[in-house]
Amino acid sequence: MKYIFILTIYFFLFTSCGTDKGYCDYEQPCDNSILFRMIDENSNELIGEYGRMYEPENISICQQDFQSALKAKVDGRGKISFVLIEDTSDEPLNNVISKTFLLNFQNPKDTSEIDTDTILFEYVLTQQECPPIWFEDFKVSYNDSLYHDGEFDNTFRFIKK
Repeated sequence: MKYIFILTIYFFLFTSCGTDKGYCDYEQPCDNSILFRMIDENSNELIGEYGRMYEPENISICQQDFQSALKAKVDGRGKISFVLIEDTSDEPLNNVISKTFLLNFQNPKDTSEIDTDTILFEYVLTQQECPPIWFEDFKVSYNDSLYHDGEFDNTFRFIKK
């Protein structure tokens, strides 16, 4: 009886992902939110409260194609985060997708002065079993410098020169 109980538990634990549609029943890729920080060449944080170069309210980000503000969060410690893909049904599968975002730094001393940098994401979305849609060939560039080329990654430290 003890062996039947152990075999039953083993069966349920190791056969769930591929066969249980409820387990993989979501439309977005796992954790497609992007999180990054801005540092200078000496690794000093540039965004945040307590005397850093830019306060969180001096930062905005938008997608280049739409020119509208993105739902990005900038916290007091300088972390910026946003969702890269809101709805995967709007994205083509098995094609290279390029998205350029404009990162605007408003000068706190002269609010009419805005410095704009670019972040480019290039990736291919593919369909698979679990998760149903995932990234391949994920590339990230900041101001024409390649920061990442490989599997999906969502955390970056960009150097502002």
